[in-house]
Amino acid sequence: MFTYFGHPSVHVLYGGLPGWTKAGYEVEAEYSDVFKNGDFVAKATDRKIVDLSYITSEERESKSLLVDARSAGRFNGSQAEPREGLRSGAIPGSINIPFADLLEEGHLKPRVELEEKMRVCTDSKRKEELVFTCGSGVTACVLGLAYEYITGDNDYAIYDGSWTEYASEIPE
Repeated sequence: MFTYFGHPSVHVLYGGLPGWTKAGYEVEAEYSDVFKNGDFVAKATDRKIVDLSYITSEERESKSLLVDARSAGRFNGSQAEPREGLRSGAIPGSINIPFADLLEEGHLKPRVELEEKMRVCTDSKRKEELVFTCGSGVTACVLGLAYEYITGDNDYAIYDGSWTEYASEIPE
């Protein structure tokens, strides 16, 4: 999201907050609402975000590989969605790579394991545009992060409306 809005320097904290504290680094014990205003001005870039109209278009069906980051159960409809009243299932033509399968104790798995898990995305014969999706647009970015890590390529799109928007707007 930061790169989409033009932030020039984005990094991911290896292991997240648990990794930070496990490594012995300091954390604040109390919340403070005192802050200094920065000078960053968000400006959308050419990084790709797609919307529902693209997802339901013939163009997407013919030109894109849509990869869903949700759990296999949510994707195949055997597990309920966490949002009450939202049906489970998948967007037609999508495939599933659960984001949790790319992680180990809060870290991305070793490169060789990621390459195997993401092979369908990195296959040199693949001609489709990559679009990552999930439940609400957040964990789709884990797939994007893993893809960039193993390929060095940031030429993919995120469907930020994801399953929540699709299942709410498109009848079964």
